[in-house]
Amino acid sequence: MLDTDMNFACTAFIAMFQPVARDLRFALSMIRISSSYERIADLAQEIALYECRMPESFFETEKYLMEMFDIVKSGYKKTEGLREKLIELDTRIDDIYVEIMEIIEQDYHVDAVLIARHVERIGDLLAKIGAWLIFINEGRRVWVK
Repeated sequence: MLDTDMNFACTAFIAMFQPVARDLRFALSMIRISSSYERIADLAQEIALYECRMPESFFETEKYLMEMFDIVKSGYKKTEGLREKLIELDTRIDDIYVEIMEIIEQDYHVDAVLIARHVERIGDLLAKIGAWLIFINEGRRVWVK
């Protein structure tokens, strides 16, 4: 619901004020960013529905995701070094994901696969949010990963 409200507000802003340059980048990026946050919330809600055991090494991803959230939060004020930090953390999450898939393959439930995939996807979405923040501030599109 909040995503819809954000999209409407940004669309109204564009229609009424016809912004250019940084203001237009901001409005368009906020539409994309709000959609990413909506998706993160959906994935987290789905993760909460699963009941299964996870390999101990999986829980390292929590630390990296929380760090990514903090980096993205600071990116609203300053984007210097944002891309590099997010790439490093997303790579760590991806590496754990690959490791977990190999372990889960042996004797874990399908829910464990879905949880691991959702957590990896949350990392990807945070990286995309960082890329949009760089676009707003610097006017250039970058690929975080």
